[in-house]
Amino acid sequence: MTSPLLRVDGLSVVYRIRDRVLHGLDDITLAVNENEILGIVGESGCGKTTLSMSIMRLLPPNAAVTAGRVTFKDRDLTGLSREEMRQLRGSEISMVFQDPLTSLNPTFSIGQQMRFLQRGHLRESRSVQVDRAAAALQRVGIPDARRRLGAYPHEFSGGMRQRVMIAMAVLLEPALVIADEPTSALDVTLQAEILELLDDLRRSRGTSILFVSHDLGVISQICDRVVVMYAGRVVETGSVQSLFACPLHPYTRALLGAVPSRRHRGRPLESIPGRVPSLSELPIGCKFADRCGYVDAVCLPREPDLLQPTTGGDVVRCYAYDPSVSRSASFAELVDASLVC
Repeated sequence: MTSPLLRVDGLSVVYRIRDRVLHGLDDITLAVNENEILGIVGESGCGKTTLSMSIMRLLPPNAAVTAGRVTFKDRDLTGLSREEMRQLRGSEISMVFQDPLTSLNPTFSIGQQMRFLQRGHLRESRSVQVDRAAAALQRVGIPDARRRLGAYPHEFSGGMRQRVMIAMAVLLEPALVIADEPTSALDVTLQAEILELLDDLRRSRGTSILFVSHDLGVISQICDRVVVMYAGRVVETGSVQSLFACPLHPYTRALLGAVPSRRHRGRPLESIPGRVPSLSELPIGCKFADRCGYVDAVCLPREPDLLQPTTGGDVVRCYAYDPSVSRSASFAELVDASLVC
């Protein structure tokens, strides 16, 4: 079996704010295989963007990786110099940022910014760079692409700016694209077009995609596997089919219960009480305990480990699936529900 294109092993990140240390990520482990779309899902504040920025080595000055490794094509990214990492960005790993308006420089035309990207990695004539940029814009569905190279970011609509960001991300045909909520600000029509475009990039060019979103409906349409994050931790990982058919973690079940579907037709949608805990107020034990309908006394003093309760490779961070813990009535209800769904 070939090794994953990207592997994150035990990654932990802290933020230092004045005299406080806040844990943004804790023991994150995941893998993205070649020609795969891996979804990262969770509410706002769960650490999805911090994970993306950690992989790209674009964390703010007050953040630091304190443990773990990020391996890309068997190279440890955490050990690379700034120049080595700069050479990888754009050519091997690229990123579609959440807000294209603030990610694009308003003082340069789209064509200039696309040429800047190419000049950082390739020694080619201006005409070759312009041809490649125009072809990339045309590939993402921007009409009259060569003329629009002279336009500035404010002259594009929100959907078109997102297409420009995707064109820049795939301009040098990287092996991995990190898409950080690329459809969150778009209407449903443009959202469908962007998802189709990303899937086409995977099928036609073999591009692997790390797709970050808080929308499980979008995740179900495009991803092969899903990682569910909560409070900077991985709480469940599985294939799209198994996770949507038989979610294991109470948080995953709660997220799916809040999504309109045929399964919930005729019934009011569920809501998750409370909110994602602040990094400065993380509980000691299970981070989802204060919002969980299956909580037991064992959940409070110590955080559960990641477990593999099925033979399919799915993992979950919940005491209900720990064979060393006695099954309470609430745990039995959760496990039985995951078996019969």
